[in-house]
Amino acid sequence: MLILHWKPPPPLPHSHAHLALDNSGRSHPAPEERYPLYYGDSIGFWDGPKLVIHTNQLMTRSMGRQQPSQSDQMETVEIWQKVRAGVIEADVWIYDPALYLEPWYLKRTYNQVPNPTKSVRIQYWNCNENPNNDVYKTPDGSTNYKDLTFTNKDDSKEPKR
Repeated sequence: MLILHWKPPPPLPHSHAHLALDNSGRSHPAPEERYPLYYGDSIGFWDGPKLVIHTNQLMTRSMGRQQPSQSDQMETVEIWQKVRAGVIEADVWIYDPALYLEPWYLKRTYNQVPNPTKSVRIQYWNCNENPNNDVYKTPDGSTNYKDLTFTNKDDSKEPKR
């Protein structure tokens, strides 16, 4: 089991601070044993210096705030590699035949944050523990936060009913 810690920008399906990745050589569960999971089932292997990740079993949901939806047919392939000191790139292909006519490709570059005092830590953020994370679907099909409470004024962008 390999645990990756990072905060990828949308639309990667792993828009959380870690990914539990089975790199033991096992396959995904047999089709008759699969069921949709919030973050899907991810397996990976090393191809030389590149980490290749395949994810399936994703559930139908929004990919995140201001992001498109995904169906339970979505699968992703990610190839992660160190391109030079302090820089990692991820090539990502998103396949979702229920929503897209062709694969959606994107490249993300991650730069190491200088941390000479070792004081910067990655904190896990559980959206369920924060009341400001109530999300609703907007009329244009995207999502937004409901009733933010960072200030004393009403920051809600939800249409009045």
